[in-house]
Amino acid sequence: MSIKEIDDKALWDKFIDNSQYGMLFHKWDFLKIIEKHTGYSLRTFGFYKKDELFAVMPMFYIRSKGVRMAFSPPQGTLVYIPYMGLVMSEKFGGFKQQKKESFLDIAYADIEEELKKYRSDFTSITFEPEMNDVRQFMWNGYDVELRYTYIIDLDRPLEAIWDSLNNSCRQHIKAGESHGFSVKPSTDVDLFIRIMAESLKDQGNTFFKRQSPEYLKDLFSAFPENVRMYFLYLENEVVGATVNCEYKDLSMGWLGDPAVKRGISSNEYFNWEIIKQTKARGFKRFENWGADMKRLNMFKTKFNPELVPYYHVRKKNTVGKISEWGYGVISSQPYLNFIKDLIT
Repeated sequence: MSIKEIDDKALWDKFIDNSQYGMLFHKWDFLKIIEKHTGYSLRTFGFYKKDELFAVMPMFYIRSKGVRMAFSPPQGTLVYIPYMGLVMSEKFGGFKQQKKESFLDIAYADIEEELKKYRSDFTSITFEPEMNDVRQFMWNGYDVELRYTYIIDLDRPLEAIWDSLNNSCRQHIKAGESHGFSVKPSTDVDLFIRIMAESLKDQGNTFFKRQSPEYLKDLFSAFPENVRMYFLYLENEVVGATVNCEYKDLSMGWLGDPAVKRGISSNEYFNWEIIKQTKARGFKRFENWGADMKRLNMFKTKFNPELVPYYHVRKKNTVGKISEWGYGVISSQPYLNFIKDLIT
């Protein structure tokens, strides 16, 4: 077996499209747009057995203040990507367990060898939920963090989904219907970024403060059928906003805030309308990403989702540990925030 860099977009995207582990965030143009708007260097690795491609993995490299770092995906406040990491072939799910582990062992050993060649001081990888065997990283000294997301099964009658909501959620949806709300698709990225930055102005240096609107504009242009924005209107006023990533059978609530105008009980109504529209267009699952955010999870559970785990792994050498310690010291001192912005 061997590892090679892939520079063939068609080959890469066909692999992602065919694999149950491939997500929209793995697609070639998505990766290139991330590279463009972060300044990180993208490398697209393929793992081969003889001439057969059995896995791929994107990695983003950056060197800052002498520290070499490798990410898959890059840090959240720049691109807000939940998952990336290794993608196995469509055949992998049908393998017997011993064969699965044999292929994973080789792929992870190749990844580790590439990181050694790069001399990475700090490595961070977040896997999508179905890539749930990260023991090789644990055995190789990585810190393994368990994270969670919420997924709603849409492959049920709408009435069954409705009945599964909690009582207060249904009551708020019915109340919302009486207000005359309307949900409409939009491509007005500048308005979206502006209202989100204002809505989250007390949350610190968020994605909406750090990233250029051109990032989302490029994604809308590259993926008009997959990246969709919706506004919730009360008459002519935008009172809610969300951006979904829609790919294969999954629609993910990716960016946004159900209620950008506080004091109006629109959250449950807006989420329910998005769920209904998503189901009507044939999607089988709806992911309400963000189950690790304590301030949000009690609202999200009103829709009776399944709690689904996924894994984040990271490893740092002495240089990486010192850098992380320095970052923590800076983060704890608000008057040093300008330094934090320079190194992240």
